[in-house]
Amino acid sequence: MSASPYAAPSYPPPTAAPYAPQSPPSDPYAPAYGQVGGYSYNPMLAALPATPAGLGQRFIGSFVDGVLSVLCALPGIVFYMSAIVAGAREGAEVPAGQAAGGYILIYLGVIGYGLLCAYMTSTSGASPGKKVAGTVVLREDGQYLSFGMAILREVLKNVFGNICFLLNLWLLFDPARQQLYDKVVRANVYAR
Repeated sequence: MSASPYAAPSYPPPTAAPYAPQSPPSDPYAPAYGQVGGYSYNPMLAALPATPAGLGQRFIGSFVDGVLSVLCALPGIVFYMSAIVAGAREGAEVPAGQAAGGYILIYLGVIGYGLLCAYMTSTSGASPGKKVAGTVVLREDGQYLSFGMAILREVLKNVFGNICFLLNLWLLFDPARQQLYDKVVRANVYAR
């Protein structure tokens, strides 16, 4: 009997492949599919010395950032002061709407400058004041802070500074010369 050209061909039954264990990765702490989070190696950061910034550099950076923050709040301050002058001139109360508008402009200026500092810290490692002082904020692994962590650092810096000014002296007694808010976000300020 001859095989019909329309008959299904017969194939051997499938066999299971023998068990082959996978080889472990060469570095067990390395991510399996590239670096997590999209961060890339930056040779400029690798060349930075790992010395924390001195007190003078940190003071200059904070002072310049403080002056620039006040300049951003200046329109609100002028608006608020004009409301006080208008109330004193008329011998009546301060116009509540104008005073509230001044407060809002003050807060918007300060918050806007804080967001600018956080953005610049997350992209270049330094706010305008830190650029003038020649310092940079880096995480423990030598990378820039993420935008969220930079915002958290700015908020904590303002909260700790306003709750108790003496908390700003934390770095005098810390062996790593870190501020308390830098410890929270696991970063430090380094000299360039």
